[in-house]
Amino acid sequence: MIRYLLRLRFTLLMAAAIVAVAVWQGTLTGVLPSAVQYQWGFGPHSLWEGRAWTVLTATFLTSSGRMVLAQLGMLAYTVAICEWKLGWRRTAWWFWVSNVAGLWLAALLLAWPLWRAGVAVAVHTVGTSDTGASAGGVGCYGAWLGTLREPWRRRLWWLSLAILVGKTLLWPSLICDGGHLFGFLIGSWLARGWRTAEG
Repeated sequence: MIRYLLRLRFTLLMAAAIVAVAVWQGTLTGVLPSAVQYQWGFGPHSLWEGRAWTVLTATFLTSSGRMVLAQLGMLAYTVAICEWKLGWRRTAWWFWVSNVAGLWLAALLLAWPLWRAGVAVAVHTVGTSDTGASAGGVGCYGAWLGTLREPWRRRLWWLSLAILVGKTLLWPSLICDGGHLFGFLIGSWLARGWRTAEG
């Protein structure tokens, strides 16, 4: 039993941290105060306010009890599967690179240019903060898709990409959806580079 738990050490650590912060902030049974979300969550405003590091703190924040459950479920089908298949060190590395870079890119390449262009959804987005670990989770999902056999690997990868692009275009939450899209591409690219190096 301990051997199996150790095989998922990163996933379990992330889950424990998310639940612990939810207990501390009272979001298991309540909602995250808007001031806390703004200050410790991540949004485009975080970059030009000199608080780019909130991309790390936002990872462990949840807005409500429902979001806590959603985050734990997300960890199960993205991070846990990646860790089980590919090991905790690679998974931890891919998670954090996908999470940090994915959200930064969403802010810099989606939200900021659209805000400059006066697009309504971007004008709303720049002053809000996102929370959660899903950008890194989707990066891990992109990574473990690469372990599937063809033709399922390619089919599921393109289907996943189409869903992420469609969601970003049709019902956009620029930081959340953009973070998912960039996280997925980054995780897929990192894992592909590793597979190529391994031969």
